[in-house]
Amino acid sequence: MWELDWQINQQLAVESVDEQVLRRAREEHRCNWEEYQRVRADWAFQAGSMGHIFEMPDDQEQAARQHVNGFVTVLGDTLGLAKPTFVRAQTRAKTRLR
Repeated sequence: MWELDWQINQQLAVESVDEQVLRRAREEHRCNWEEYQRVRADWAFQAGSMGHIFEMPDDQEQAARQHVNGFVTVLGDTLGLAKPTFVRAQTRAKTRLR
């Protein structure tokens, strides 16, 4: 995730992301976020002892961070960066296990 986050932040810093792409990602994120909020409690229940990872953060800063991180992931997917980034990360992880 850090690599994807870095790539997106670099593009945003130099304003190289088209406004229409940002709007499309925003709409997709809004839909995804609504769906996530709808299923969040069920996922927490299904996760058993790990269910706490689906809890809403207690403070506003962490809640905002969670929301922004979700948007960054969607934007990365919209830009076509997410899949190649995750493939590289998976390759590096497999190399370390050998």
